[in-house]
Amino acid sequence: DIRLPEENVSVYADESAVRRVVENLLVNTVKHATGYVEIHFERQQETADLTIVNDAKELVGSDINLLFDRFYTADRTRSSQASGLGLSIAKSLMNKMDGTLTAELEGEKLIMTCRWKLGDAGISLAT
Repeated sequence: DIRLPEENVSVYADESAVRRVVENLLVNTVKHATGYVEIHFERQQETADLTIVNDAKELVGSDINLLFDRFYTADRTRSSQASGLGLSIAKSLMNKMDGTLTAELEGEKLIMTCRWKLGDAGISLAT
């Protein structure tokens, strides 16, 4: 389920960094998600939020605190196929753009949220 706003949304961000963050999140989702995936990009009052929700039955609460650590792979069966760097790089890039990347576990659903400050200039994220 992909939901994007009808209008353009401008944020203060580095275009190549935004591309890398989104790519890393989507690659991570494709590699590790099972079942249904939701991707929402929404304009809030002062921010633009990209949220990715997917089933993550293999994760436990302690994994969430480590997801952004370099070389951490929660899925031990795939650890030889993944470097564990994608989410760490995404978090670092979001911090450098004065944005945030967070993860939370609600039941068996992983919710990853990127949040950028809105701006009149900068890059435009649109459908």
